Amino acid sequence: MTDETNVLLLAGTDADESPAAIAANNGLIPAGATSANIHELVTMLQRNSVESAHVGSWNGQAGDFVLRGNGALHPYDAFTNDANHAFAVRPSKD
Repeated sequence: MTDETNVLLLAGTDADESPAAIAANNGLIPAGATSANIHELVTMLQRNSVESAHVGSWNGQAGDFVLRGNGALHPYDAFTNDANHAFAVRPSKD
């Protein structure tokens, strides 16, 4: 489960960069959205004037999803549901 206090919102650096790669390209792992943290993630989007961002899972189910500032969460699609930002977390040091 993602600790929302450690979630970062990252901008992609390359127009051809897949949103799922943004976290890895910065040495981080994709953050997941859950029913417990989705409000905080949406608030982060709105406060940063970002329309949408990639998340790597929904309630523990891995996948490529795009969360929008209105709270809508849908599967990523390069043509119909793209994102230039991603939520990420630092890898644990366990």
